[in-house]
Amino acid sequence: MQEIQLRLSDWIGLLPICLLFYITQIPGFGYIRIDMLALLVALFSIYRPQGMPLALAFAIGLAQDVVSLAPIGQHAIGLVALAYVAQSVRDRIRMQALPNQLLAIFIGLMLVKFIHSWVVALGFGQIPTLNSLLSVLVTSLFWVPVMFIAMRMTRKRPSARAGLS
Repeated sequence: MQEIQLRLSDWIGLLPICLLFYITQIPGFGYIRIDMLALLVALFSIYRPQGMPLALAFAIGLAQDVVSLAPIGQHAIGLVALAYVAQSVRDRIRMQALPNQLLAIFIGLMLVKFIHSWVVALGFGQIPTLNSLLSVLVTSLFWVPVMFIAMRMTRKRPSARAGLS
């Protein structure tokens, strides 16, 4: 698989799009949302050489809390846990083929959803439904398009050596 080079400056254009994905429900499917921010935190944690700074994952989670009107810290804790776990198993995930990476991403997103559900259950007494599991499944299937977009962004970026020749 091609090496993906990602920079933190790529977040500038991607963050508003991902927040828009999160607040928009899939028509006809109730409360199922695609958590693109969690996918991008996983992507940056796995494919960025230095990894994703946990403070940045926390800040992104706080922004997601504010946009979704969730209890402050709910998404932030989940995204920090996802970034930490993804960084610790980064080499194992990168060695896998793209279809095999889906299982690792699904497990990471389940961790995030478990933390979200735990906070909501403790704070509001609401027990999660099967929509939560379906939301994680749909979100993890978006890993493949996110990877292809990241590969395209890497391919279009000019090389530093190209200008020296």
